[in-house]
Amino acid sequence: MTAEAPVSLDLAATPEPPQPAVEASSLGAFRNIRFRPRWWWLAPLAAIPLTLGLGVRYLGPAESVAPAAPLPVEAIALKAVNSYTVERQYVGEIVAQRTSSLGFEQGGTVVALLVDEGDLVTTGQSLARLDTRSLTTQRQQLVAQRDQAIATLTELQNGP
Repeated sequence: MTAEAPVSLDLAATPEPPQPAVEASSLGAFRNIRFRPRWWWLAPLAAIPLTLGLGVRYLGPAESVAPAAPLPVEAIALKAVNSYTVERQYVGEIVAQRTSSLGFEQGGTVVALLVDEGDLVTTGQSLARLDTRSLTTQRQQLVAQRDQAIATLTELQNGP
């Protein structure tokens, strides 16, 4: 048998586990904090009245609540139907599929519109009436010139 040498453990010589790296700026905030353990005994003393107050409130005698009156309800019998109508409304502007450009043979002022927008019209139907006063005056001048020309012609044919 061999004698083994006694082993002594020196706890002061054991290496410490590595500490995680912490920024120096975050350590500075914790260096100035001093914990005062002598004030910790006040926390349980403050919790006791709070606990007693809540216990009396929730575990105390229940208040009697009067039952609410029932709400009136109306029952309706359903009837089966074969069809139903859906009404829909749309907002928009209706535009004609085709348009026509209108014009008069002679210019003038429109005196009257004989049809309204959207009315059905037939071929040859008058749509508007022009002011004919200037045309009437022009016609009278032409008739006078014609009569003068006829008079001159008859004088020339019959002689002096």
